[in-house]
Amino acid sequence: MKNQNNDKTTQTDLNQLMHQVATQHRPIRLHSSTDDADVVLISQADLDTAQAVIKASIGRNVPFLMA
Repeated sequence: MKNQNNDKTTQTDLNQLMHQVATQHRPIRLHSSTDDADVVLISQADLDTAQAVIKASIGRNVPFLMA
């Protein structure tokens, strides 16, 4: 029973984070016209939210490639 409650909490957290992403965050995608290289610019708040969504989804953080 304890796991079901934890799973429900995680799903609720994930739903709240996904709603936040859809309504508050606006990444900027830059597409190169000369090759297939794309760049996505996001704010620190967007990065923090992305990490929270990933952790809620798979239960752990993952590294991001940043320049």
